[in-house]
Amino acid sequence: MLNRKGITIIEIITVIIVISVLAAVALPQYMAAIERGQVGRARTRVDAIRKAEAAYFSIYMNYSTDLTALNDVPEASAGLTNGSDGEWTYVVGVDANGESYTVTATRKSGLVAKFAGKTVLIDKDGQLVTTGTHPLGR
Repeated sequence: MLNRKGITIIEIITVIIVISVLAAVALPQYMAAIERGQVGRARTRVDAIRKAEAAYFSIYMNYSTDLTALNDVPEASAGLTNGSDGEWTYVVGVDANGESYTVTATRKSGLVAKFAGKTVLIDKDGQLVTTGTHPLGR
């Protein structure tokens, strides 16, 4: 009678298949969680810009498209010097009358190419809209 110890190639292949299936299920969920966090980051930043615009308006009686000028408002700083924080690009658009504005954050890139170009918009009333591909495909 043979007394062999160790594992067979079939057992190794089975373990590799099980790990591969688990990784295939978990990785997209992980990437979606990262993207949701990035959207939350952009929402926080556009809200900070909205508050800085309100403070700027109370001083100068108009809105600014210059994010650097918003940093000079002592009550609220947008914290941006060049309209970007590495992951998102921020742009402030003011209407022709200077009575309203929209802050747009556009995703530069994502963990997956389909997340690039996602936008987060907020207006002077605090209405927040997220557009683009949802991280979970919803």
